[in-house]
Amino acid sequence: MMQGTLRYQLKESSQCREISQRRISRMLKKVAPCAHRERAHDLLEKANPIPYHAPYFGYKLHMDQNEKIAQDFGVTHVRALDGCSRMVLGFITMPRKNPVLIYQYLFR
Repeated sequence: MMQGTLRYQLKESSQCREISQRRISRMLKKVAPCAHRERAHDLLEKANPIPYHAPYFGYKLHMDQNEKIAQDFGVTHVRALDGCSRMVLGFITMPRKNPVLIYQYLFR
């Protein structure tokens, strides 16, 4: 968000400079260390609010679907991943999102 704000202000003043996230973080750490710590802690909390642990293969199954391609090409991809090994257990491509096909061919 800070990078976008700076980019907009530089564009308005007709200066062509690119400021990296790393540089912004370094400067924020110098100028406002408390704000930098809070920002880093808040980001970590949002990224992983509850520690995840799958003790063995098959403990947890992750189903993920991609419908972005459906708008352009009319297909939906659905995949199933194992939580412990991150191994792809199943994959299906269908013309439209159809829960009956997902249960019939993927979620056996």
